[in-house]
Amino acid sequence: MVDNFNIFAPWFDNLSDQGDFYFVQVIQRKKECNIGSNNNVIKDYHFFDKKSFLSKKEEIVTLCKTFNARAYFWINPRNCKQVQYEIIREVLEAIECNSKKLFKCVSKAIGQRRNTDYKSKWILDFDTKDWNLINKYLDLVRECRPYTNIILYYVPTVNGIHVITLGFDLGQFKQKIAIAKLDNIDIHKDNPSVLYHNDDRTFNN
Repeated sequence: MVDNFNIFAPWFDNLSDQGDFYFVQVIQRKKECNIGSNNNVIKDYHFFDKKSFLSKKEEIVTLCKTFNARAYFWINPRNCKQVQYEIIREVLEAIECNSKKLFKCVSKAIGQRRNTDYKSKWILDFDTKDWNLINKYLDLVRECRPYTNIILYYVPTVNGIHVITLGFDLGQFKQKIAIAKLDNIDIHKDNPSVLYHNDDRTFNN
């Protein structure tokens, strides 16, 4: 079981504007459920404060268990006004394309539009729990510009860990891992991390 509610809850204390919020989605993944070619969004949540976030934990956990789904927490805050502009753009594009899926415009806009008033947080995605190997990468990250206060949080995942960082010089980093003869890792600049997942079938494989 992966339960990261207590990791993400304190993040709400750092929101600086009443219009800022965090985006959570409960999603069935096609690789875990027989749902066709695309992932299926069960429900979207928009949380402006820690209290409302934690009050929905039981509901989110129930949805995950019922639908064999995962809850995801988008690590960069969103802002109502910025998202509203993005929604307008998405709707106009959908109209131009004669799309019949206008109801998806809101979720798409929120997913695409992080709040630019905050420094962007990145995810270093490790599909391993070998801390000797993980620390080799993190030592190299610390050697990259801007050098200080880069690594912020460690978020457990099903198969490994997400290390949450501030942005750093990717060119420098790629050079350093090449010299160290390390494999490339996935780095996501505005993606969600796992909030909750519990499926015995996953952990028995």
